[in-house]
Amino acid sequence: MNRIGKALTLVLAACLLAAAASADDIGTVVAKLQAKYGKFEKMVKDLTMAMDVTVQDGKNTMTSENVMYYKEPKFRMDSKMNLGAQGGAMTSSVIFDGSDMWMVSMMGAQKIGDKDQMKYGKDKSWRWWSYLTENGTVTGSETVAGHDCWVIEFPETEAKDGDKARPGFSKLWLAKDLLVQLKAEVPYEKKKKAVIVYSDIRPAIGKMEMPHKTETFVDGKLATTAIIKSVEYNKNLPDDLFSAAKAKSENKGMGGMLKGMVPGGQ
Repeated sequence: MNRIGKALTLVLAACLLAAAASADDIGTVVAKLQAKYGKFEKMVKDLTMAMDVTVQDGKNTMTSENVMYYKEPKFRMDSKMNLGAQGGAMTSSVIFDGSDMWMVSMMGAQKIGDKDQMKYGKDKSWRWWSYLTENGTVTGSETVAGHDCWVIEFPETEAKDGDKARPGFSKLWLAKDLLVQLKAEVPYEKKKKAVIVYSDIRPAIGKMEMPHKTETFVDGKLATTAIIKSVEYNKNLPDDLFSAAKAKSENKGMGGMLKGMVPGGQ
């Protein structure tokens, strides 16, 4: 996956973790979350979220349009990246059909291995707090954007193929008063760290708040900016939306319509 693809994966993964926390241990943190957000969990049968992402790669700037679909346990993320000065666009879909995860593009459908699946671990569910229950540890508190936050850290985990990788974030800063996350840290390539800053916090599902703007910084430089355009729920999403075979069929024969495609990229 190229650098732009990695940056886009980071920001898409980041945007879904959208609210949180209070208390001195992770169990109490999750209990607070469940008390506030549990009713939304019961209310939402499926969810669709659209966002625009701007990627800065040196002197190059590229934009993408992304739509994420949730009908748990199934998940789909469609991306259309505009290739800027190169012209044309590149489309791809990541699909979790309930058993396996697939990357679908004009190159066909390829099954995503266990290690690469970890990059999308928390994307697969909008109910991200379940991940905190299994892996998070409260290690302290710090002030972010004027809010007292609990710092939650995540251990390095072992991928099924034996390669170590963290499934997403290594650290989160969660506002005690808002019960919303304001900052995150994630490992990047070659021991670099990406810092993610959340803002524009407002209701998205009923009165459930989440950040609508997410900025990712690598080595202190802005790498991506994501803006959530819309959040819809209970739209009766069809099951075949999560079929890699159907998505492959939809993409077949479209290669001539899109110019400037980067082979193997996302």
